[in-house]
Formats: sequence, structure tokens, C-alpha cells
Amino acid sequence: RKLNAELYAAFRDELCFRYAKAMYIANELGTPKATNMKSQCNALKGFKAALEAFPIMWPTTNPPPSSSSFTKRRIES
Repeated sequence: RKLNAELYAAFRDELCFRYAKAMYIANELGTPKATNMKSQCNALKGFKAALEAFPIMWPTTNPPPSSSSFTKRRIES
């Protein structure tokens, strides 16, 4: 049982950081989609500090403006 508990804790830790990184890169950390992940992972030691360090570790640029047909039609008219 002790081994299973340790294994689950390690898996949860890894999963939290993996999802947080993926959501940061996809620019989704501020969305409702990330709310559950943050609520579950904020209790992890170092998680909040890692979120604050993401812009330093993985600098991103703003996503390019949408090139939807609606936008194109509006610009052309």
C-alpha cells in the first residue's frame, strides 16, 4: 500500500506539471479549462513557483490574429 501511495503521488505530481506546461504553451492557463487543474495541483510543493517561472523557461509570443473567413470578409468590405 505504501508503494502504491508513493507511486500515485509521483504520478500526480508529474501529471500536474505536464498539464500545466501544455496549457501554458497553448495559452490556456487563464481559461476555465485550467481551473480544475490549478485547484488540484496548487497544493503541490513548488507548483505555484513553477507557474510563475514558466514565462522565463518557455517564452512565448502572442498567438497570431485569427484568419477566419469572417475577419477577411470584414476587412475586404
